[in-house]
Amino acid sequence: MKKTLALLLCVAMLASLTACGFNVSVSTDDDKVRGEQNVVTDPTSGNASENGGASENGGTPTNAPSANSGFDLGQTAGLNYENKFIGIGCNLDSNWTFKTEAEIRQMNQQAANLAGEEYKEAVKNAAIIYDMAAAHSNMTDTISVNLEKSSEAQVATLDLTQAYQSLIPTIKTSYENMGFTNVTTTITNAMLGGKSIPVMKLSASISGIPFYAMSVMLKCSDGYVASISIGTIQTDGTDALLAKFYWTN
Repeated sequence: MKKTLALLLCVAMLASLTACGFNVSVSTDDDKVRGEQNVVTDPTSGNASENGGASENGGTPTNAPSANSGFDLGQTAGLNYENKFIGIGCNLDSNWTFKTEAEIRQMNQQAANLAGEEYKEAVKNAAIIYDMAAAHSNMTDTISVNLEKSSEAQVATLDLTQAYQSLIPTIKTSYENMGFTNVTTTITNAMLGGKSIPVMKLSASISGIPFYAMSVMLKCSDGYVASISIGTIQTDGTDALLAKFYWTN
């Protein structure tokens, strides 16, 4: 059982890597996750829809901050997280614990010994930037927020629905290689702060335990794509956890 729970935590990390357009391989000892950057691009822009600035297929940024906001990292205070560069925040209850700033710096290994502006400058061009991670007291439900640096042109033409579709074969194979069965992925829409946005949902099982995940990609300014990754077990609580997020812009 302990090995299964550890694997589920590993899978939550896998979801956070694949959400941003990465090819991911998971080692056989269940505790090492590696990602290689593979930016997913779409040569044609999607069709924007009027929905509070949101586009259902991701043809235009749903949450791009003002042009002069510049790259920035998120902040946690108590049970709240906000990143005004991404344009999102979330409020959690007392059953949740955020990783500390020091733990997040350790996850961004190349900048673990830096702080302040030096730290921000060191991580801003990393392949993947860990910004927030939180775990429920049940030790299996997780939420994370990451950023990936691409180019402004690539992000401007990125169709999120097509990006999710391109990731499905890699994600399905990765889960099956870890021993998961009944792996099913669905591209659908979910609500974030009153806006309907495209998301990818996954359901699977391992050792008889149902597992559910949701990946949410958000296009940002300055050529960045953010991802919210949510993982739960036993029952699908991903929509309820996404509802804890709000827009800051």
